[in-house]
Amino acid sequence: MAELIKKWYAIQTLSGREDDVKEAIETLIETRNLQDYIESVEVPIDIVRVHERGKIREKKKKVLPSYVFIKMVYDENLMYEISNIEGVVKFVGDRRGPKPMSEKEVQKIIRRPDNVSFESDFEEGGTVKIVNGPFKDFMGKINNIDYEKGKLEVMITVLGRETPIEVEFKDVIPMS
Repeated sequence: MAELIKKWYAIQTLSGREDDVKEAIETLIETRNLQDYIESVEVPIDIVRVHERGKIREKKKKVLPSYVFIKMVYDENLMYEISNIEGVVKFVGDRRGPKPMSEKEVQKIIRRPDNVSFESDFEEGGTVKIVNGPFKDFMGKINNIDYEKGKLEVMITVLGRETPIEVEFKDVIPMS
């Protein structure tokens, strides 16, 4: 049998239904034995580390809310079946039908480097108290925020001099 050509397509979904649609497609693959026609179903996510009350927790954040990406053989009957899954709005394309995406384009979306970032309520110029490390219990003013690394540059007073130090989000609490 000749190798079936699979391409990436974007499926628009109802808001918040991406995981349900992915699961329904994966069930369809299993129950209808479609492994030769559908290679991959992806809901791209980032891991976001959120700083709250001195603790860091991780949460998943969808890179493109309301979209699922599927690598599959172009087959009108199969696309019709997927389009009728609850939560699916449509395959993305134009009036002529679904438009395939390039491998490079999809890989930029689903295989992002380090898919980890930080969120916090810190603001430059804000005051923080250091709760861990060698400068525990020192107060300081935020000079710079690095969301990618989850670190702050804080100006503290040591021996009467302003000194910049680098601390992680988890090692400080904001002072109102």
